[in-house]
Order: sequence, then C-alpha cells, then structure tokens
Amino acid sequence: MSALIRRYAAELCHKRMLKPNYPTLVLTCHVSTRVAPQLNGAAATTGLYGFDHLKNPKGFQRFVDDAIERSGELVNYISSMPSSAEVVRAMDEISNTVCCVVDSAELCRNTHPDREFVEAAGKASMRINEYLHYLNTNHTLYAAVKRAEKDGHLLTKEAHRAANQLRIDFEKGGIHLPPEKLARVNQLNLSILQLSREFGENITIDPGYVDIFPASRIPKHIHHLLKPIHRFTSGTSSGSLGSWNNMKEKGLRITTDHRTLVSVMHWVSDEEVRKMAYIQGNSVPHANLEVLDKLAAARHELAQMMGYRSYAEFVVKPNLASSPEVVISFLHEMSKMVRPRADEEFEAIKNFKREKCGQRCIDLDPWDETYYTAMMKSSAHNLDSSIVASYFPLPQCIEGLKVLVNSLFGAMLCNVPMAPGESWHPDVLKMSLHHPEEGDLGYLYLDLYSRKGKYPGCANFAVKGGCRISETEYQLPVVALLCNFSGSPGSSTVRLNHGDVETLFHEFGHALHSLFSRTDYQHFSGTRVALDFAEMPSNLFEYYAWDYRVLRTFAKHYSTGEIIPEKLVKSMQGARDMFAATELQRQVFYALADQTLFGEQPALPNDMSSILAEFKMQHTSWKHVEGTNWQIRFSHLVNYGAGYYSYLYAKCFAATIWKKLCQEDPLSLTAGTALRTKVLQHGGSKEPAELLNDLVGEGILKHCDGGIVPDITCFLEESRYKMLCHVEDDRARNGRVTATDQSPEVVKCKYFRLNRTQRGNLEDTEKSSTVASFILFFLLHCPPTLAQSPAAAPAPPGPTNVTKVLEKGGQFSVFIRLLKATQEDVTLNGQLNNTNNAITIFAPSDNAFSSLKSGTLNSLSDQEKAELVQFHIIPQFLSSSQFQTVSNPLTTQAGSGGRLELNVTTTGNSVNITTGLTNTSVSGTIYTDNQLAVYQVDKVLLPLDIFTPKPPTPAPAPEKSKKRSKAAASPESPADTSGAVSFTVLNNVVFFGVCMVAAIYSL
Repeated sequence: MSALIRRYAAELCHKRMLKPNYPTLVLTCHVSTRVAPQLNGAAATTGLYGFDHLKNPKGFQRFVDDAIERSGELVNYISSMPSSAEVVRAMDEISNTVCCVVDSAELCRNTHPDREFVEAAGKASMRINEYLHYLNTNHTLYAAVKRAEKDGHLLTKEAHRAANQLRIDFEKGGIHLPPEKLARVNQLNLSILQLSREFGENITIDPGYVDIFPASRIPKHIHHLLKPIHRFTSGTSSGSLGSWNNMKEKGLRITTDHRTLVSVMHWVSDEEVRKMAYIQGNSVPHANLEVLDKLAAARHELAQMMGYRSYAEFVVKPNLASSPEVVISFLHEMSKMVRPRADEEFEAIKNFKREKCGQRCIDLDPWDETYYTAMMKSSAHNLDSSIVASYFPLPQCIEGLKVLVNSLFGAMLCNVPMAPGESWHPDVLKMSLHHPEEGDLGYLYLDLYSRKGKYPGCANFAVKGGCRISETEYQLPVVALLCNFSGSPGSSTVRLNHGDVETLFHEFGHALHSLFSRTDYQHFSGTRVALDFAEMPSNLFEYYAWDYRVLRTFAKHYSTGEIIPEKLVKSMQGARDMFAATELQRQVFYALADQTLFGEQPALPNDMSSILAEFKMQHTSWKHVEGTNWQIRFSHLVNYGAGYYSYLYAKCFAATIWKKLCQEDPLSLTAGTALRTKVLQHGGSKEPAELLNDLVGEGILKHCDGGIVPDITCFLEESRYKMLCHVEDDRARNGRVTATDQSPEVVKCKYFRLNRTQRGNLEDTEKSSTVASFILFFLLHCPPTLAQSPAAAPAPPGPTNVTKVLEKGGQFSVFIRLLKATQEDVTLNGQLNNTNNAITIFAPSDNAFSSLKSGTLNSLSDQEKAELVQFHIIPQFLSSSQFQTVSNPLTTQAGSGGRLELNVTTTGNSVNITTGLTNTSVSGTIYTDNQLAVYQVDKVLLPLDIFTPKPPTPAPAPEKSKKRSKAAASPESPADTSGAVSFTVLNNVVFFGVCMVAAIYSL
C-alpha cells in the first residue's frame, strides 16, 4: 500500500508531509499559490483556477480520473486500519480531493462563456457525484470513522470534531439503515434532486408575460427592459406594405421574471398594468405547484426514514436552533413584536395612496406597495439615485474593500497577474490577501460584470478550502466572488447604486470568512459552518457599507473626486430605515411558511396554497390575492428548505457584534483582530455558540428549550428598528427564556413618522447547488455557495434550453428526438449561451411528421437527419413583424439557396413558407424572447437537397448508386402515424443518459 501511494506521489509535483508513520499523501487539487514562474520571459501556461488539468475542456475528464484514483488509494489505506488520527487526515484528503473537482466544475458551469467548458464541467460533476455515492455508502470508511470518534482521547479537539461530523454526515445518508431502507433513502435523494432541478427549470422556461397596449402606459425609461409587440387595429383593410404598417398598434410585453417585475412595480403609474403584472408574476409556473407538493412529500418521507418527525427537524437539529419548536417560537415572538408597527406602516401607505388618488382608492393592494413607498421615499428624503451612484464608481468600491482589509486586519489586497489559461473571462481580476508578517493568506477572483450565460445573482464560490498540509505548510484557500454589475471594465459609466455596494460588501464578508480560515481540516474551512451561523460575517460587513466613517475613505465622485457628503449619507440611511417593520414582517412570514411547508405533515393531505394564504393574513398586514401562489417562484424553499430562518438569526448576531465590537471605531485594528482570531480563522472547527460568546461575551444569544436563539436587544436598538418597540423584561436580562413561557412582554412603542418608506428591495439568490451539497454530499460536504440577503429569487442561470421549450409546447416529441439524436440540441444550447447569437426555429408538430410517407425518416442517413433538422433552424432572430421585410432566400443552419432554398412571404397576418417541395405556414408562436423564437409549422420542411435526386457530378468514374428511391418520392402521405424515429447511433443514447444524470446532480 505504501509503495502504491509513493508511486502516485512521484507523478505529481507536491507532496503532503505528515507524521513519519503516515504515508506520503498528495494534494491532487493544487492551485497555484504564487505568481506564475517565468519561462523565457513569458508566464508558464496553466489551466482554469491554476489547475494544470483544466487547460482545455477535456481536462475535466482527467481531473475526475485523478481524483477518483487518488481517493481510491486513500480508501485502501484507511481499510488497512491506521491510527485514528491518520484515518481523520486521510478522510479529509478524500474530501479535499473530491471537493476541488466539485467546486471547480460548479464555478465553471456558472461562469464560463465557452459552452464546451460548461458541458465538460457538467459531465465532470455527474461523474464525481456518482463516485460520491460510492464513498457515502462505503461501510469500511464508516466503520473507520466510528472507530476514530471513539478514540477521541487520542485526537486533537478539531480532529475529534471532524470524526464526529464525518460520522453524522455518513448517517444523514442512511448508511446505518437496513439495506431496504437505504435503497429507499437513495431513491428519495434522487427524487428530491430531480424535483429541485425541475422547480428551477420551470421558472426559467415559464417566467410568464403580460401584453400591454398601448406602449404609452409604461414609462419610456424602462422600455428597454420589455419587448416591443404589435397588434392590428379593427376595421382596417389590407393594402400596400406601407398602409399595412399604419394599421398596427405598438405595445410592450412584460416578461414577469423577478427583476423585470420589480422595475414595473416601482415605476409604472397605471394600477391596472401593475395588477396584471403582479398576478401573472405570482401565478407562474403553475407546474411548480405539483413539484413543490412532491418535494415536500419526498423530504418528509426521507426525514421519517431517518428517524425524524419532519424534514424541518432533520435540517434544524445539527444547527444552533436544534429544533423546529425553538425556531417557530422565535419567529412567533418576532411576528407578534413587529405586527403593530407594520400595521401602522400599512395605514401610512394607504393614506398616502388616498392623497394621491382621492377617496375612490379605498383598498391598498400588494401591487401598490413598491410604487407608493418609492414615492414616499422621494418625498421624505429627496434622493436621486443617479447622484448617489456618482460617488460609487466600481474601482473606488474595490478600493473600499482594500481599506477595510488594511484597517481592520493590517493586511493588503494586492492585484496578482494571472498565468495564461488561469482566467475564464477577460473581466476577471485576481487578488491576493497578503499580510506583511505572515505572507499570502489566500486568493480571491473577482468576476463582477454581468454577461449572458453567467450566474445571474451575486455569490461567493469556493475553489479550494484551506487546510494544514504539514507543520510548516498550509494549503491556501481560493474563492471567487461573483456579481452582475452593468457595464464593462474601464468604462466611466460603471457606477453602482448603493444597494449594489451593500451587496459587494456582503459577499466580501463571505470571502474573508474563507480567506482568513486556518483550520487543520478543509472539512471545516471558511463557510463550512452551521446553517444558522453562515450568514453572520456577510451581514456584519453590510454595516461597513452604511457607516460614513468608512464611506468617506473611498466614496468619491467619479469626475470631481469630491468625497461623498455626510448629509447625503444621512439621507440614504433615513431612506433605508423607512418601513423596516414591513420588510422584517415579510422575512418572518417567509421563514414561518418555510417551517410549515417542511414541518410535521397532517394525516390527511392539505391544500398548501390555502394554508400559505391563511398564513399571510395571520402574519402580515397585506392581503392575499386569490389565484396567486408566491411560493412557486420562491427558490429559497428549494435551496434553503427549512433553513430560511437563518437569515434572521444572522441579522441579530451581526447587530450585536457591530454594536459591542465595531460601532465605536469601525476601522479599528483591535476590533478586526478580534474578529479574525476569535471567529473567522476557526471556520467550522468550533461550535458557533462558543465563537460568538468568545467574541463579544454575554448578551449575544439565549438558551431556549435545548436550543439557541439570538438576543435581539441590539437588533431592536438600531435606528431602523428602535421605533418598533422597546422591551423591558427581567427574563431577557438573565439570558434564559422558554418556548412555553407565554408571559407578555412590556412593550413601549415609540412615535413614528407616517411619511417614511421601506429600504430598497435589493435581493440575491442562493446558489442552487446548496441542495446538492446538503443532501448528496453527506460525507464530503463541500461548502455551499453563499449569496446575499433573503429575497424572492430571480430566474436561474444559463441559456434557454430548446428542448425544454419544445416539451412545454406539448406536441413536438418527434422533433425533440431528432434534435437529441443528431445532437443539434447541444449545438443550439451552446449557441444561445453566446449573446451574439440569435436563432429562429420552425418546429414541425408531431402531426406534421405523421403525414410523411412511412419509413421516410428511417431511410435517411445520420448526416441527412442532421441536415433536415438544420434546415428548420435560422441563425437569426425573427419576430413576427420581421417576416415582412426579411430577404429571401433565408439562410438556414444547413446552408442557403440552390437545393437548400427556403423562402418566406407574408399575406396579412399569415407567414407562408416554401422549400420547393413543401408549402406551409406558421400556425402559432411557441416561444419568443430577444434571442430565440420558436414557431410551429404543420408540415415538415423538406429541402430539395435531400428529397430529390441530385444532378450528376462531373466526375467520369461511375459509382454504385445508393438506394434512395423511397426517399426521393414525395414523402407527404398519411402513413407513419406512430411518429417514431429510428436511432441507430448508440453513442447518442448514451449521451442522453449522461445528460440526464448531469442534470440531476448539477443544481
């Protein structure tokens, strides 16, 4: 065994030095920790993120192969029964090796502009997750971990904690269950992952839309967010093309994805437009009602198989709260506390609406909130968002991050040149976190600009976790911070609104948690902590984005260099504090709904929509709109199932730390040193409660029925919340309460100005991979991607999936099978990943294929099938109105002109298509956005190049003719009603299976 490991070590560059009786272990996940060496004056070429494997897409396959090979060696080593300390170390290296692949693949899938890299990363993710299943069900490893845990007296505290956590992670996967139950647990995990992916895909494919006529009902400054459309006015007749244009009325299509919907709710004065957009945006995708019901049922069954009463108990038990009862008690107290103040805010908005609209406006509806509170905000503080943004050019904001690092920690953020091949996009920056005495502490990639195909939110991705390699060497952490700011590097227009600044600081808090981590084991590195503790550092760093003493160090006018005026910052703070109770009430409601959905289930199934509607009336000041279902678009229920309460925990912890440690001098080196040495450097290697108490002493948490809740005193004393109430309670002073104690609090509500508004709704999504890391990676739990504050999630990342669009149409199964058999679906999705590409598809219905002569498709070669599919694809976006002016013949993916001629003409509203063999017309619009249009045709478009004999070639040598007579005859006859297509290429079938598995695991 030792010889085998040493042989493998000789093939790699870096050795792992451990105790003499522990074989040499090799880090197969090396990331360059120094500036690339110079070879003949040029930087040495490397691969993505510094991994030499990833110089090209095919490198992902070798990356997985090496990780599996190395992990296999370590599994064999552990089976030889080494000491307990060596078992824990070897287990951690397995985790480190596999997580390097998982994390790199996840980052690549979400950011890389090259479709080949994205697809290769997806396949790598699938393969490594298959291997993870083997590891998670390996009884030899499980037995070794249990043995190590029992030998706790022989281990360091961190090693014993690692053994304990590894054993728990194994058992979360059901390894301790009888075989039949373990098989069912595996089925449920698979089902949960499939449902989670389907939930996100449904949101992507079916964001919903509302057509508004005339376009003048919507302010011009948001027209660029919407799609222009036209309709014909009644009582007109056809004539020349010019007069036909005069008959059209211009309108706009509102796609009701989250980001567009927020803009419409904010700016559109027409209440009917807001109402239609709100209802549609909260009613689709309808398919997710069933998906969410199935997901809740599967999670509940999984939890019960594991011996828990509910999925909520399964999730909450290992965290600070310890039980759903503690969480619900905490949330109910928050709900009762905030309700009187939220009701006052509701009445303030209602009165303001009446002032603007007159007494005819009796009711205040959900689609009114954003619009009228924005007006109230402007009236109260006279804030101009463009003026605020002028003080936050992005380069200056990055300087602000450097100021924080230097002032708080005595360290520096230094720009580092990247080796050729290391970066995935020209916009990406690399920085080192450098301490003058300790050297480099870690590396940070900044990918801050929005682009097509990139993960649409803001998030912190791990690339490599920190861990101790030897007594003198430490594997440095590497992370990537992603945002989606508008603009491009070097542009003078890249200025952030303040909400974006807050987001940047939030994500930077996550990054520092990883970069300052100095745990012995990567299993505990950085953000690998309890769920209800993970968001604390990020919430704490939001405070720095609001403090004038910090802002004045970097917030300078982009043209004059003027420091941001203190008066402007106070106005910004005042606007932030408006309607804080309404926003807090909303977050409490979401957390309660989350606990209810995944809590104990009644014996008889209930209508979840009705339950949540009743919950909204109980716990918010706003009414429920019949027919709407906000939960079918709320991805946090999938990604953070039963854990949404953790955002509120984090806010309360951060408020206490800010007040007790940072508020007096926010740039204090003493405070920063305490934060680093008592919290950040420990990652998950110590209990969160121990870290919190060590940092600020008593008064940050309370014990409640076996669990822990935050002390909310400092949280309520903040300017935005102190008008809620002031609690005077002796029980709060001694730090102990009980969930069953119903003694009333003594509440003194303070005066409130009715013309205040809520803070801006700047929100962020959770990295969907949290589900995968929590459910699948029980043993080797790679860190979840941590995103900004709780929010209604925007549509998931990635380009439109053509086959999913067609599946939603419901009558294109034959065309879909042809796309997959020819792999044109892969080509199309790759093209759509590039914003410079646009596509129009004429999709034949199943009835169109049924009308072909029997055996037509089966008589075609694979190349001819591909050409037939390509003949239905136009490499440009054509809206319905553009068919009037398009030049003939159209160029298709198969070619143009001659025997591939495709012509389009219009007559009134009709779009006619002819190929020389086929005459048909567009019978409907299946899907359209600004990049992809899919139209239904009721005949297969037959190119002359395939379905008529080709002219003789000039070559004199005769050839044996191929049998094509059947295909040459007119194929349009009602015979093959099955619509079946014969696929003879085995690789295509295998490829489809691979894609299915990748889709399941790549959340």
